[in-house]
Formats: sequence, structure tokens, C-alpha cells
Amino acid sequence: MSYQSPIFLNDDDLIKINKDIIIYGKNNGAIYNKYNKTFNVVDKLVLKTNDKKYRLMEYHFHIPSEHYLNNKRYSAEVHYIFEEKTRRDENDDNENDNRYDIPLDDNIYDFSDDVMLDLCSNKRLSDKNILVLVNLIRNNRYREIEDKELCKDDFERFPNIESYNDIDKIDNMRVRTPNQYYEYDGTENNIPMRWIVDNDIIEMNVDKIIPYAKTARPLQDRNGRIILFNNNDNNHHDYNDTNYDN
Repeated sequence: MSYQSPIFLNDDDLIKINKDIIIYGKNNGAIYNKYNKTFNVVDKLVLKTNDKKYRLMEYHFHIPSEHYLNNKRYSAEVHYIFEEKTRRDENDDNENDNRYDIPLDDNIYDFSDDVMLDLCSNKRLSDKNILVLVNLIRNNRYREIEDKELCKDDFERFPNIESYNDIDKIDNMRVRTPNQYYEYDGTENNIPMRWIVDNDIIEMNVDKIIPYAKTARPLQDRNGRIILFNNNDNNHHDYNDTNYDN
């Protein structure tokens, strides 16, 4: 029996939970891999949930969205691929973290022979547990103000809208801490994988990410999987730039 993704998500037949997710660190500039259409993350950015820690390895886009949320399909979605950190990983973090050893301002680098995660293409997967954080994306190209910052009223009306400057720099996408989200388990190539789909829809000019995006994979059967829904309105931990091992 297959437990692959993506799947259809709705508000029926859910088990409600209350769990905190905390994200430490910041993405100052990922490096685009044109072969896999992934943005490989150089900075240390860690997600903590329960007693587990996961490190962000890469992120990528799909057009249109892969997941359907309450009978609706969105313009796109972004997958943040986290790999579980072990004690050995934490001990080696400071000494052996020169994964790329190239300047952060290189926008495109030849990763054709590099061993990297490519989750959605089933290539070169890690042997560790994987957590995928998903943001669904609504297209806001009609509200974009060219070469200008959005006015204060726009940010108050649309708190998740990105400024023009942010949209233009998808190599340093901000990883948002989810408060309300769907959670389900799956496998890819027999590797355990946890999916967290944020209920908070973000807005971007999708036209700008088309050249960097993957196509959407077909929906998979739920096959009896339990879908959890976290409704923790008090979980407002913004990611920070402090010590990511705290």
C-alpha cells in the first residue's frame, strides 16, 4: 500500500492536536540548483517540534499547488525540506559544515554532481527522517506595485503579502512558523516523511517563480492515513537569528 504525497486535505475527519513548532535561524541566501530546480540552503535553520530537531536543507516550488485544501487548488506551493538532526550531527555542526564552500552571492551554481535532497523527483534522498513544511501560495500579481514598497494599509489588509523586493529575491525566502496546520505521515522510497501543510496561505507574484518551479505531482490516495490538525493560536514563535541550538 502506498503512502505517498500529495493528498487531498479538508476539515472533515481530522484529529485535533495542540503542539508547538519553533524555528531558529534565517535564510540569508540559498543557492539555486538548475538541474533539480531546488534552492539549496547554506545557513543553519532549525525546526524544533516535541523533542526532535530538523535542519532545513533545501526548498523548491510547484506550480500549480500539489495539495488541495478544502476543495481548492492554489496557484503554487513551496516545500521546505528538513532533515532530522542527530546528536552526532549537532556535535559536528560547527566543524564540518562546509557543504558548499562557495560565496553566498552566487545565484546559480553547478550542482550536477552534488549529493543533495531532491524529494519530489525521488532522487538522492537522505537516509534520515524528513519533515516537509508546505506553504500554499495565492497569486497576487494584480496587486503588485512595480518598483515601490507596498503602503502600510496594504500590509494591514493583507498581513502575509510580500513586498516587491521580497518577491524578487526568492533565494532568501522567509520560513514562517505555522500555527494552524495539517499534519500527516508518508514515505518516499521507504524513507519516513512527515508533512506539515500550513493553513495560512501566503501571497506571491507566481509569474516570477515560474522559471524556477517544478510541475505538480498527481494526487495520491489517503489509504486510511490519519490527518492531524494543529489549532494552536498561541504558537507565535517567529524565527530568530539567535543560537539555533537553544
